[in-house]
Amino acid sequence: MKHLSTLIAVKNLTIIQFTKIIQDLFYLDEFILDSLIIHLENCTIYHDESAIAFCIQYQNNDYEYIFNEAKQNIYLSINKRNNQFIDLITYLNKYHFLNNNHFSYIQPNIKNMNDLNQVIEFIENKTILPVIYLNISLKDFKNEILTEIQSTAYILTSEDENFHQAFQKHFHLRNNSYILYLNHEFQKISFLKKESPQEFIEKVKIKIQSYVLQRTYSFPYNMKDFQHHIIKKIIENHKENDFLENSSIEQQVLALEDKKKNLQKNIDDLNNQILILENQNKELGSYIKQQGYYPLILKGNEKEFYKGEQRDLLLYLLKEELKNNHNQKQQQIIHTILEQNPPVGNRNRYLTDIFNLLVNEGLSKKSIDTLRYGIILNHTGKHPTTTFFNDSRYTMTFSSTPSDLNVGRQYYRQIRKLFF
Repeated sequence: MKHLSTLIAVKNLTIIQFTKIIQDLFYLDEFILDSLIIHLENCTIYHDESAIAFCIQYQNNDYEYIFNEAKQNIYLSINKRNNQFIDLITYLNKYHFLNNNHFSYIQPNIKNMNDLNQVIEFIENKTILPVIYLNISLKDFKNEILTEIQSTAYILTSEDENFHQAFQKHFHLRNNSYILYLNHEFQKISFLKKESPQEFIEKVKIKIQSYVLQRTYSFPYNMKDFQHHIIKKIIENHKENDFLENSSIEQQVLALEDKKKNLQKNIDDLNNQILILENQNKELGSYIKQQGYYPLILKGNEKEFYKGEQRDLLLYLLKEELKNNHNQKQQQIIHTILEQNPPVGNRNRYLTDIFNLLVNEGLSKKSIDTLRYGIILNHTGKHPTTTFFNDSRYTMTFSSTPSDLNVGRQYYRQIRKLFF
């Protein structure tokens, strides 16, 4: 199974040109496109009049490429993030084959990088890759990081202090570098005092790669469908022209069956690894139990709306319970649980951001519309209503013309009571 898949938009690229690019990148032997399926030592090629596909085994990695000349796009899927992926993007960009008007794989299409409105519009409306924002103190890392993550993320930075402060305020960021993912959530990356620049860059690279490995796209075609299309075309040609031998068809089918067997073997190997890990986990659980430590149960059947929701809530309730008059033993047990089970922290962070938005910055229709963290607003009725992560069990109503000076605090208390 491949782990990294994407679709690249190109322009003015032909099958012959794309074939030459793949030959150069993977040092393939010379060949002639004189049949629909071509077998090389470490590569199988499928093609028809409008598209060509490559299945390549190179340096213990698997690569799949499908270039559709009519649609001018390249589907690629590889089992590991590596230089061949970057080299393809670099090559296409160098010879002006990338269609950056359709989508830029190098850097964002923003006319003025110091225009905050343009930057915000790009991040919130047009980005299909994650964005890394580096503050002024980290701007010198931009080129080094870009070399490592090229074509899988964007990097934004600025030497304008006013722009930096306005950007941080808009996205509620503080001081260090951040990754802003597609759902407008962000992840902080701190540059530690004892950390080398290369360690910091490697940390950024790992986070971006982790995100890319988890994303999925649906495409109008994939390698399996394309292979079936070619085989079907071979059979049709055989019926129409009666010059393709049955043995040749059988060889192609056998080759695909061999590939299926190899894939099944990989699945069996992975299942064996799962069994080994399960046994190791059981042994670790037994060891922990023997040591006299028992994990605190912090998981229910309710779906979590955000990471650590149940853990943060239970630890918050335990902390509140400390305020009641318990005996010394009960107090000590609760205190120890809180001390040894730190919260994830998302609950307090979300509540702080919502409080700042509704109370400190002043309540307005604009501020209500910018609520995030699963608070979905609906303006279809007389009064705007909001639901928590589209769950009808958690609904509240806002006044359409709030006049009370304390209405922001009232809305905050309602949101906290109903949703958190």
